[in-house]
Amino acid sequence: MTYLARNIPYLTLCGLLAIVAALACATEAPTPTPTPTPLPDAQTILESSGEAMALLDSFQFKISHRNGGTQIAEGLVVNDVAGNVVKPDKLKLSWEGTFVGFFVQADVITVDGETYMTDPISGRWGPLTGAVNPLGFFDPALGIASIMSDLTEMYLVEIETLGNVITYRMKGKLPSRSLARLLGTVAPDLMVDTEAWIGVDDMYLHQVVFQGSVAAEDPWDIRRTIKLSSFDQPVSIDAPLLE
Repeated sequence: MTYLARNIPYLTLCGLLAIVAALACATEAPTPTPTPTPLPDAQTILESSGEAMALLDSFQFKISHRNGGTQIAEGLVVNDVAGNVVKPDKLKLSWEGTFVGFFVQADVITVDGETYMTDPISGRWGPLTGAVNPLGFFDPALGIASIMSDLTEMYLVEIETLGNVITYRMKGKLPSRSLARLLGTVAPDLMVDTEAWIGVDDMYLHQVVFQGSVAAEDPWDIRRTIKLSSFDQPVSIDAPLLE
């Protein structure tokens, strides 16, 4: 028996398998190429974020400085502030800084228009009046709203993961006057280089960075960072017990 005769069944099977494979390839639908979702423009992101932030009832904030601090009274410079805001009129924070070069820290609570602060030396709570309140100007809720409404020349840099949040990273400018609710006395006619990180899913402002001076006493290279978190999380703020 010849080689061909002996292998006809095998060759026939191979041929059938080849035909089946070819038919399968011919009938298999090609995988469609997904159409990329176009990114929203910067103005749309800002408007959506401004609306989302305006609807918040509470949030946590932290303000930090690099290459300087914020002078809020003669000889008193604040470096770090952290706390919680509950709309419409409750605020609780801790701040650290220096007074005539010495380290100081204190806690502040505002409830129903009344403000209290711990004495930096004794730690005891006491009431503050507008005339002697070193943070009398400080209103994070209105300050953040002012930032969101006054950002200009903004453009989208990239999609960036900040912590565990996917954000739109944006760059632009902010008039220095828009920071008065957070920093007190500022120069009225400066434009500050600004970066903002806005959540892709929640549209909240998660971080904003200001580079450059906004007041006469600021170093030219000062950098301020505001981080926001714990959006709409339950927070209880009550007036402290006075001794």
